[in-house]
Amino acid sequence: MGALALAIVLVVIHLIQRETGIRFRNLGWQAGLAVAGIIIGCTVLFSVSLGLVSFGLHWATAITSIVAFALTTWLTGWAYRCAAQDLRRG
Repeated sequence: MGALALAIVLVVIHLIQRETGIRFRNLGWQAGLAVAGIIIGCTVLFSVSLGLVSFGLHWATAITSIVAFALTTWLTGWAYRCAAQDLRRG
C-alpha cells in the first residue's frame, strides 16, 4: 500500500511540474513538505468522503470539502512564504 501511495504522489508531482513548470526542488524542503501535506491531506479527506457516502451520510461530505479547502489554502500560503524566504536567502 505504501508503494502505491508513493507512486501516486510521484505521478501527481510530475504532472504538476509538467503543466505549471514549477520545480519543487527549487522551492526548498519546507515548501516541498507543504506540497506533500496538501497531496496527502486531500487524499485522506477524499477517502473519508467516500466512506461517508457509503454510509449514506451525504451531507457530511460538505464538512470534509470545507476542511480540504481550508487545509489547502493554509498549506499553500505556508509553501509560498517558505519558498519566498528561501529565494531571499539565495
